[in-house]
Order: sequence, then structure tokens, then C-alpha cells
Amino acid sequence: ILWTSPEASRTHRDIDLRERYTYLVEKRATAATGDTAMLHSTLAAIPSFAPVHLRVEASDSYTYLYPLELMNETAAQNEDLFPTFCPGYQAWNTLNHLPDIPDATFRAVVSPNVDTLYTQGWLDLRKEPQVLSLPSIETTGDRFFVMQLLDLWSNTFASPGTRTMTEGGYNGGGDAGYHEFVLLQPGAELADVPDGLKIFKAPTPTVWLIGRTQILESDMDDQTAIHAFQDSIQLRSLSNWLAGGPANPACHAMVPAPKVSPDAVVENRTGYKFFSVGAELMATNPPSPPDPAAVQTLKDIGVEAGKPVVRRGYLELPPKAWPAHSLELVLNEEVVNNGWFALSESIGTYGTDYDARAVVAKWGLGANIPADAVYYAAPEMPKTFDGSSFKSVTFATPPPVNAFWSITVYEDFFLVAAPDGYGEDVCNIDSKKQKIHENSDGSVTLLLQPDKPPGPNANWLCTPPGKAYTLEARFYYPDEAIINGSFKMGAVTPELYSEVEESRRFQFGIPWSKPSPEHE
Repeated sequence: ILWTSPEASRTHRDIDLRERYTYLVEKRATAATGDTAMLHSTLAAIPSFAPVHLRVEASDSYTYLYPLELMNETAAQNEDLFPTFCPGYQAWNTLNHLPDIPDATFRAVVSPNVDTLYTQGWLDLRKEPQVLSLPSIETTGDRFFVMQLLDLWSNTFASPGTRTMTEGGYNGGGDAGYHEFVLLQPGAELADVPDGLKIFKAPTPTVWLIGRTQILESDMDDQTAIHAFQDSIQLRSLSNWLAGGPANPACHAMVPAPKVSPDAVVENRTGYKFFSVGAELMATNPPSPPDPAAVQTLKDIGVEAGKPVVRRGYLELPPKAWPAHSLELVLNEEVVNNGWFALSESIGTYGTDYDARAVVAKWGLGANIPADAVYYAAPEMPKTFDGSSFKSVTFATPPPVNAFWSITVYEDFFLVAAPDGYGEDVCNIDSKKQKIHENSDGSVTLLLQPDKPPGPNANWLCTPPGKAYTLEARFYYPDEAIINGSFKMGAVTPELYSEVEESRRFQFGIPWSKPSPEHE
């Protein structure tokens, strides 16, 4: 009698049983003693029989707080590691311009791109506002750049750069005509705003700046020019800016990988530890966006900003128990386009879509908003491609972008080592750094295989022989057709013999390569 209909999922049946069981025991206890308070405290101390709504709210609250704790742990590890790769520099309010593109040994972040050089900095706005100075748009030429600013909840609240300084900002304010920006902590005001200075009001006093500057030539042949461009990106305190003082000294160093990744640190916390850290962080980093309902949900399970968390059974779960559903969240949040998937359409500006915010924090922390870059990956997680097989991708037309596009091969989320005798670029196609050859009908075909195809006009992406790999496509400053998904991605298909393919290879002067055994 207690079970629901057979069509219901097991989870729903279990919840239904627990609710009904709790109701029956509660009714028995009330009849015997007239007091249910002790019963509630006893049930809440046992995870299996905690009131269902509290367990659901605890799970939702974990998803809500996860990006905040992941961002904070990333900042803490940066502070700990900074003296090792930037000795003599302050960890806070200091820009670090990465001087080179990552290679196959790079492990500091997953899925690193080889299209841009990174600039990173953690800003503490509590003592004084900081001024970010960028090169004026008239001096940047064809080089795309964006300086993404994230609050500690992982929301992107501003993206000054090529797009916003040309046509105005996505946030309605518009950055056109500005190239210097002052960042204020929550609640701070400027009585007089100097001419030429645009205000960004940060939702939290801690801000993560992630800058990306386009590499214009293959294998970093424009090193001198791009490094000079990076040096024109400057940070200084407002008082120093007003006095005409110099910029904060900037570091130029590659970032080493931490011994334990930030997500592993956060996910290994017990439930009690996790919520205690979250309560502490919320005291100085108000929810962004403001959400009284989410705050009330946290309060229902005993978590309040700046207050000790009461130990309760449904919070005492072992490590890894809370984020076990992360892949399920990914699959629920993905946007599929012809076999390629994107994590979420709301990357960077999530509003109250906390599932999407947690998913992107877990799998792509620091991803740009779609107006600046759209990301697609293939195949659908957790599947992979076989590096020994021969595959191709054909776009009916070149992807429509205002800056450039690229596709990169990854092995276990890291870059693939190029075959001997070739530069790292052969495992990455970049529409600006390389000549992309079009077919006679205007389409673009990319060949994915371990060995370079013969012929001068092949758009080759090297794959790791005998190993699994994935692909990531990036579209910088994309056209609206890519943002809204109406542009169709080219499907990744096996390279099987066909008259069309024979004609195409004849056009490029490429003899047919022997297919892998799986396609014979």
C-alpha cells in the first residue's frame, strides 16, 4: 500500500516510503506522548530518516554553495603558490601575464587553450578600489582580447575587451569609448568620478580577473608584440591612479599545477565542514544575485552567514557523497548541436540557475560568457573518440565569428603531444593562425587522424594513436547564429570511402589513407 505506482522512479518510491513511514511513526509518538519535538530531532540525526524536505534542501544548498567554495579554494591555492612562481610579488592585486602557450605537460588547469595568452589576477577590494587600464581599442588592431571579471560566486559581472569597448557591454552600461575601469567593493561609492573612468561595482570584495589575448601567428612567432600588448594591461590602486603613480608590478610566469586540485579539496570535505566553510564565506561575500529564498533554504538546514553550523545527521555525509550527482547535472544542463554539446546557454550570467552555475564551476570554471566565446565539446560526456581511427568534421560554411574560431584535441582534458617533427599547433586548428582551406562548395573539412595526410591543403588535426581523446571548439566574439545555436556544428564522422570524399581528396591532391581496423 505504501508504494507509489510502478511508473515512478525508485528514488520517488523511496522518498514516498520514507515520508509515509515518518508520518506513521510521528502519529504513533504523538498518541503516546503528545510531543513530536524529540521524535523530529531523533529522525534528523539519522541520514536515512531525516525529514525528506531537509535532505532535499541540503542537496540543493550544496549545489548553491559549491561555486563559492571552489572559487575561494582556487584563490587560496593561488596565494599559497604565488611565492613559488612569482617570488617577490604580492599574491593579491598583482597581474600575472603568462608568457607562453601551454604544452602537453601543462596541468595547472583542465582543457587549456592554445589560442590566447592568459592574464590572471586575484583582486581584494576591501582596502581600496583598483583601476584596470587597458590599451585603447584604436591601438589593438586585429588582436582580440577580453578581461573577464568574476565575483566569488563565479558570476561574470563585466568583460571589458574588444567586444564591449567596440559596441558596448552586455550589461547595458556599454564600455565603448572607455579603456580604464575602477572596481568598487559592494556598498562602496565614488563621490566624484574622474573623466574617462568607468565604474564596475563588484558583487563581492574578492574578484578574479581572467584575461585572454589572441595569438596572431603560429607557434608564438609574434612573441615580442603580444608580450608588449600584455604589458599595456595594468592594475593600480585608485589613489595611485589619481596621483599619476605607476602600475602595480606585474609578474610574467607560467603557473604550476597544485598538488591537490581545488575541486578535489572542496569535494573531500564532509558535509559539516563544507557547510561551515560556506557559512563563513557568506559573511563577507553576500549571495550573488541576492536571493532570499536560497538564504531561507540554507537557514532551514541550519546554515546562516557568519554563524556556526549545528551538527545534524543529514549534514554528516562522507566525502564525495554530495557531488556524486555532478555528471547527472551536466547531462541535464547540456545543449546538444549535431553531436557536440555545450554545458549551458547561461554561462557566466546564471541568475538563479544554480545547477548550471555548479556544473560550469566543476567542468569549466572561468568560462567566458557566450557573447565573448562559445564553447562546444565532442563527444557527449563521458564518451571519447579513438585516436587511431580516421574521422572528419565538415562545416557547411565557415563558422561565423567576429574574431576567430578554433578546435583543439585533448587527452583526458589535457593537450596532446604533437608527433615528432611537428609543432604543437597541429593538434589545434585556429582560423587566424593557420590557413583554413575551403572545399569547392564553400564548406570546410577537418581531418582527424594520427598521421599527417599527404597534400598541401589538408586541414589536419592530429590525434593520439591508440588513446582516447575529446574535442573542444571555441568561437571567439561569435555571431548571433552561434550564440543562439542556429549555426549547425559539423558532425564528427568516420572517414569512410565515398565518391564525394574521393572527389574532395582529388581536389586537394590527397591520396586515400588506409582506414583504421574498426572501419574496414
